[in-house]
Amino acid sequence: MNSVVDNSGAIYIIFIYNFLYFYYMAKKSPSSGAAKRSILLHLSDTEMLVLEALAEKRGISKSAVLRQALRLYESVETRLDQGERLYLESPNKKDKSELLLI
Repeated sequence: MNSVVDNSGAIYIIFIYNFLYFYYMAKKSPSSGAAKRSILLHLSDTEMLVLEALAEKRGISKSAVLRQALRLYESVETRLDQGERLYLESPNKKDKSELLLI
């Protein structure tokens, strides 16, 4: 899980892209004004530390981190379902690896 926190370069670009995409889609959607619902979520100590670190790093609430993560996951799933592939590339562009969701 720490790699998600440490590999912020490529992940940050994906977050920005997905945020803008879903912001646009929410503005188009007639249900965007729907009431929010609550859930109870149990996290391990490690998961909570990662969530808190991401929230602090980005300057947003833990709920906002989870909402962004859901939007990102949905976007990745949609694109993978369409046959696209997701790659992570090192800054020196020598290492490139495909991200697979299990």
